[in-house]
Amino acid sequence: MAIIIVTFISAFHFKGLGKYKENWLLAAAFLCVGLSQLFWVERFPGAIDSIYMADENYHRTSVYLLLGAVLTFFSVPFKIEGKRRVIIMLMAFLGFIYLGSRGLYYVLTNPEGRLRIDSAATTSAYLFVMQSFLTLYIVYAMNCRGKKLICALVVFITFLIILLTQTRSVLIIYPFLLLGFVIINKMYPLRSVMLFALFSVGLTAAISGLFLHNLQERMIGAYYEISGYETNNDTSFGSRVSMWKSGIYAIEQHPFGQSTSTRFNEVKSYMDNNERGNPEGVRNSIYHLHNDVIESSSLQGILGGVALLFLFSSLIVFFYKKNLLKIALPFLILPVILFGMVDTLFINDRFIVMFCMQVYLFSAIQNCAREDVPSEPFGKQMTDL
Repeated sequence: MAIIIVTFISAFHFKGLGKYKENWLLAAAFLCVGLSQLFWVERFPGAIDSIYMADENYHRTSVYLLLGAVLTFFSVPFKIEGKRRVIIMLMAFLGFIYLGSRGLYYVLTNPEGRLRIDSAATTSAYLFVMQSFLTLYIVYAMNCRGKKLICALVVFITFLIILLTQTRSVLIIYPFLLLGFVIINKMYPLRSVMLFALFSVGLTAAISGLFLHNLQERMIGAYYEISGYETNNDTSFGSRVSMWKSGIYAIEQHPFGQSTSTRFNEVKSYMDNNERGNPEGVRNSIYHLHNDVIESSSLQGILGGVALLFLFSSLIVFFYKKNLLKIALPFLILPVILFGMVDTLFINDRFIVMFCMQVYLFSAIQNCAREDVPSEPFGKQMTDL
């Protein structure tokens, strides 16, 4: 729906699209990744009852990436004034609240489990953090009074959701990305930022110690997983290392791509011979290898990994040309790259849809982020609306 509307509107201003060279570049990058996945699907069609995640998902993710290329091509800024600012901000904030409510409802109905939103707990954490960053960006860009309070509420809810998902990588990465955004954009004195960061770390540690004992045990367990890897790799950390090493081995054996069943056999054989069998690693390798570049390269071949790296570099160029790199780097680009180093995102169709839409939204409302407009009281805006 979004692509149809954007394409229809942009068709009347087609001549103006030529000046946005960065749009052509990023659209080409999305096209390369999408075609790489689509070509792999045609080359190695999986069985109907396949147990491998790529066989199930690449049919959809490849199409979504190709549609994302179209959306990116027509990604032009538009002016947002008055009532439109309030509407867009409310939509973003309410969407964020709805997503968080879904997660909290799951926790209330499944109090013994880790929070999830129609997906694995880790994937739920990645997607929710991306939604959080988009919401923060839109609230920040709309430039109304009270935005600091709204941003603080968004950050608080995000931390709560992350804690309940018990996703350790996100719990570590999210605050650093927030800190990077504040420092890069020089929003507050550095001393105040560091003091607040230390206070937040202490508060988070206290909350997890008092109320979230499972998370505390997982954080402590992470230390023992890393320090004891040489003697016991049948852990969350150990399985990832084993999958990365076996994935690199699979790339060396099939630099031009292979099927999921062939890769699984090679990965399992490598782990049996070099990683003490690693049951956790073998079990998870049915789904993916927990690293976007290794996952793509081990199935689609080296060109699949190159296409993904091309997309990452194109994102940097795209937002640099849009004068939005200071915002998009910590709020969009780095989350995708960092989360993709410890998990696999580009095999998840929900992520692809969210990612393509967010690239467009970050670009489309860039004028608001750069305009030096006077702030208006949020209450007055609501009255005008």
